[in-house]
Amino acid sequence: MNDQIKLYGESSFKNLWSVYHLRFVKGAYQELVATSPMKDYVKNESALEDGVRYSLPVNGAKMSEKANFQVPILIDVREQTASGTTKRTQAIAAAESFISDLAQGPFELKIPALNSVFRLVFEQAGQINAFIEGVVVVTLRLTEPNPLNRAE
Repeated sequence: MNDQIKLYGESSFKNLWSVYHLRFVKGAYQELVATSPMKDYVKNESALEDGVRYSLPVNGAKMSEKANFQVPILIDVREQTASGTTKRTQAIAAAESFISDLAQGPFELKIPALNSVFRLVFEQAGQINAFIEGVVVVTLRLTEPNPLNRAE
């Protein structure tokens, strides 16, 4: 649970668990490290010649952005004490707070287990599902503008 986030405009990373009570759901890491599509080659489909002529880049093929991939997260506030509110209400409020923080602009996600820092843009959040009192699951839709920019 050492995953960290640096939000837009902030200078340091914050621990996702201690600040937001957030964990990644099974399959989230696989979505983060999945490969990106390649950019289309420039091609000439002239009617004056048979077939198609491709203009290949000098330095090889280029990667495109990894757009609109989904990362499931879990927010667990069962250990928190709240006066006057239910744990379900508190968990939903924590999820909404996290989503509004992501919507401020680009952010960085540091995952020590993957030895990577992902530079991401928040696109949208799916429905907030509350299955257990104090636990909510949300699917985030994210874009990674430059998948080759993951070095720490």
